[in-house]
Amino acid sequence: MTRLLIRGLCRLTAGLLAILFVYGVTFAMEGMTTRIPTSAMREVVLTTLWFVPIALVFSSGADDIASAAKGNWFFWLIVSAGLALVYYYEFYTTDRRVTHIVTPMAAFLISALPHCFPRIKAIYSVFSFAAGICGLFVVYWIGRTLMSAPSFATTGTAVCFIAFALASLSAAALSFRTPQAR
Repeated sequence: MTRLLIRGLCRLTAGLLAILFVYGVTFAMEGMTTRIPTSAMREVVLTTLWFVPIALVFSSGADDIASAAKGNWFFWLIVSAGLALVYYYEFYTTDRRVTHIVTPMAAFLISALPHCFPRIKAIYSVFSFAAGICGLFVVYWIGRTLMSAPSFATTGTAVCFIAFALASLSAAALSFRTPQAR
């Protein structure tokens, strides 16, 4: 139970920080005047596909915490809070209205499927491993950055990168052997 809770917190932290990174980049690029013309449907599909892996890592943490607490409502509470956070950030982007409305809901509904259908819960571990690979890349990038010159914009940014690396690597390591409840 403790292992589930720790793994859940690591996955939740990695997913939350990934959400913050995605919207940080989005907000940083909002000032660019060039926008590639695309249809509304294509924009919705592409942004949903890009966001589903992050939502899966976040939801896997919520699933682990709900399993450790033995309360299914924990999962829906945490996922609803994550969805509210994404809607809050999405409100301040320049995407189309249909993208504002459909993308977060579609991504979180897709990420809740393994919770609703336990036979496909292995997807949570697969995406935790993928987050661990991203964590390795962040560790490599931080190492290169710190060896060359201190180039983080703020201390908070550096702390977020380090926390993401630690959380995603821990989530991947704890996902190697998942406890089987029989």
